[in-house]
Amino acid sequence: MHLSIRKLLGPKGRFARLCPGYEHRDEQVQMAEAVTDALLHKEHLLVEAGTGVGKTVAYLVPAIRHAVSGKPVIVSTHTINLQSQLVNNDIPLMTTVLKSHPFRYALMKG
Repeated sequence: MHLSIRKLLGPKGRFARLCPGYEHRDEQVQMAEAVTDALLHKEHLLVEAGTGVGKTVAYLVPAIRHAVSGKPVIVSTHTINLQSQLVNNDIPLMTTVLKSHPFRYALMKG
């Protein structure tokens, strides 16, 4: 599955082709691979990464692929602003880039 992560997030990958201004980041690919491994092996993962690494994309891509395979995924955010960013920007971007992996999502507040 790492090969397909690299095909999506690599310098000439799907994100680079479909998202104007996308910049390949090795740290983002490494994080996405670590998230993929954690999901596959049902393990916990703690990641610390600086600003500009692309953390949201790095966890959303593997999470969506995991969900498409029939396994539930919950993304919990620390702030309402991040929640809004996910629902209004990042997830719609994912539906465009990951067209071959259609998925559903819902926003829960409480």
